[in-house]
Amino acid sequence: MFRFSLPAFLLPQSAIIVIDQAEELLRAYRADVLVGLYNLVKEGRDDRLFRLVLVINSNNAVKALELMNGGDMFSVVEAPKVSREAIVDKYGEDFARVFDDCDGCIGVALDYAFYDKKRPKGMLAKEYAALKKEKYTRDNCLTEEITREEYNKAAEHFEK
Repeated sequence: MFRFSLPAFLLPQSAIIVIDQAEELLRAYRADVLVGLYNLVKEGRDDRLFRLVLVINSNNAVKALELMNGGDMFSVVEAPKVSREAIVDKYGEDFARVFDDCDGCIGVALDYAFYDKKRPKGMLAKEYAALKKEKYTRDNCLTEEITREEYNKAAEHFEK
């Protein structure tokens, strides 16, 4: 009724719902979460009530999301990487070498250089980064793919 008389900035906007650590849900509940997310996303998309942002960490999680509706319900956006130049400007060249040895992962590099007092004294940054990545993957990432069959089975169960 008022749609055409109100300025655009006063029109109702769809909400943005962020599910941080969505991959934790995928790890714990696997295909059941996918089916629930499918229904939630479909509802929000069809009625333009909200947009859903899922924070995920692994390619297996991306593949799992692609199972839903052929993958066209989601756009995958990768977080930008921190540039080496920004690291040099902020922390200096010595830290930039640690950053490089940690495969460009700023969190691991900061832990190695400043925060992790428990690490062995002679451990190289590359070794430290490999250990941290292995632990992070084990603890936070979907390490086994969710199959099409697993998803379909969960969808059938959900519809009953």
